[in-house]
Amino acid sequence: MNPTIKNMYASKAVIMIIFFILIWSFQPGNAVTNNTTEVTASATIDPTISITLSYSSDSNIIFGSLNSGTNNNPASNYLNISIDPITNVNTNISQNGTDFDSGLYSFSITNLRYSNSSSGGGLANSTTMSTTFPLPQFSDWTNITKGSEATRYHNSYYWLSIPDGQEPDTYSANIYINVTQVQ
Repeated sequence: MNPTIKNMYASKAVIMIIFFILIWSFQPGNAVTNNTTEVTASATIDPTISITLSYSSDSNIIFGSLNSGTNNNPASNYLNISIDPITNVNTNISQNGTDFDSGLYSFSITNLRYSNSSSGGGLANSTTMSTTFPLPQFSDWTNITKGSEATRYHNSYYWLSIPDGQEPDTYSANIYINVTQVQ
């Protein structure tokens, strides 16, 4: 075979091989493609209730020295219940307490009354403290809107009656403020 013809066939063979490689590399199954995969990100936000308790003065609910047999003695200060801005659910407020105790003597927590107002019928609209949490007793303590500056602050005023013949001593009771998520 003539060497020129042989080179011509060799050149055509190389061109054909290159042609097939190029065609093969551009086939849909063989082409380089971007691969996008979908993933999901998720987070669960838990209910958060945060409150701050503060007093108009002192650091407790103060009644001072009282006589036995006296009724509806007002505390010298009140409690402010503040629903903090971090709270992310609507809330209700309720209270309960333990009986008054001196270590030697005691009398019932039901002698303590509380209200959301000190005037305009505050005592008349007050409720008796108990040892269990009641349903919220006042309209502004029910379904408090989350994040609302207008409904953030709630006052609690207290009146104490001392039973007839109650032994003289210094008595204390624990008051519990319960702020719960509206269901």
